[in-house]
Amino acid sequence: MQVRSEQEQQSDAVLVAACRRGEAAALGALVERYQRDLFGAALRLCHDRDTALELTNSAFFKAYQHMESYDDSRPLRPWLLRIASNETLNWLRSRKREREHVLDGEASAVVFEQTSGGEEPEISALRLEQRGLVRAALAQLPEHYRLVLTLRFFNDLSYGEIAEITRQDANTVGVQLLRARNLLKTAITQLDGGTATHPTTSKPAAAPARAEKSSKP
Repeated sequence: MQVRSEQEQQSDAVLVAACRRGEAAALGALVERYQRDLFGAALRLCHDRDTALELTNSAFFKAYQHMESYDDSRPLRPWLLRIASNETLNWLRSRKREREHVLDGEASAVVFEQTSGGEEPEISALRLEQRGLVRAALAQLPEHYRLVLTLRFFNDLSYGEIAEITRQDANTVGVQLLRARNLLKTAITQLDGGTATHPTTSKPAAAPARAEKSSKP
């Protein structure tokens, strides 16, 4: 989980208070601070850069409008990510209803920075060489699985924070993450022609060791 310093949290509180007073400059500061996080979350869900930018702007505007409902005792970042995620999911659902669900837009580079339980094939595949493969595999997952993967491994949120955003308990989040990782692994394997490889750790099979020269009788 990404840990913000006490000074950063206090700074967030100052900006929130300024937004509540209607100071537009404070909103600009929040956008500068969190735009990358919100844009990344939206992009990995909708797979279209222009749409992700629009959804990010919409999320910040909505946050500004509803700043009074923000609980000052909680970190600001997960609250903003929840708004951005909801905006993106609503967009996806509307597109799905129109049968124009976009899954093939240009996506960002995919890198899982950390995971628990040791490196597995689907996590190893997220290395630079195979980011296109993983991008395509991630796009095949149902939206709720893409959401929990994005929030956990890209935005580095805890199970509890994801539970708040998705409005379910932490145990359910854990189960969904397990299923999502298994689905991602399967999708990568299928797209990769039946084998999920470790791009930087796979090595050709070593040639059989040659026997020592036998001593002459």
